[in-house]
Amino acid sequence: MKTGTGWIWAGIVMLGVLLAGCQRPDIDALDARLQALRERPTGHVEALPEQPVYRPVTYDSGSRRDPFTPWAQLARSSGSDDTPYPDPQRPRDPLERFALESLRLAGTLTINSRTLALIQTPEGEVVRLRVGEHLGEHDGRVTAIEEGRLTLVELLPDGRGGFATQQHQLTLTQAASGRQP
Repeated sequence: MKTGTGWIWAGIVMLGVLLAGCQRPDIDALDARLQALRERPTGHVEALPEQPVYRPVTYDSGSRRDPFTPWAQLARSSGSDDTPYPDPQRPRDPLERFALESLRLAGTLTINSRTLALIQTPEGEVVRLRVGEHLGEHDGRVTAIEEGRLTLVELLPDGRGGFATQQHQLTLTQAASGRQP
């Protein structure tokens, strides 16, 4: 028997099996069962209870604060125009990623009557800084650079959604000092 003949006989057997599966089975029993299920009485679903009518209530705060207004927004709207707030759109300066206490004044440098501060970072890098630039984590802005001293003003949260200014100084002999009079 050749190899090709074996494949032919295997194909004929498979074709016979497939054709045997295609003959119409007795589905009369299935139809009878489905008809019996359709004729059975169906269950009863109770009606939903009547829902109460919604009556909206208006909130009248009178002269009291609106409880849905955040404190920060209230402080901005009621404060004077000179109340300081950080500018979220302002690009951040490189020294603003360090806490003020971790920065050290390494020296001052005067070039063409312009005084620069030399600030040493915790990583040991020395960075030049001019008046108006920022340092520290609380939007600290340099207001003055003098021989051996740097003065800055920080914006610290006041606990009521606003901000308060606090003046600090860095000197050659120390890190950040407390509030100055």
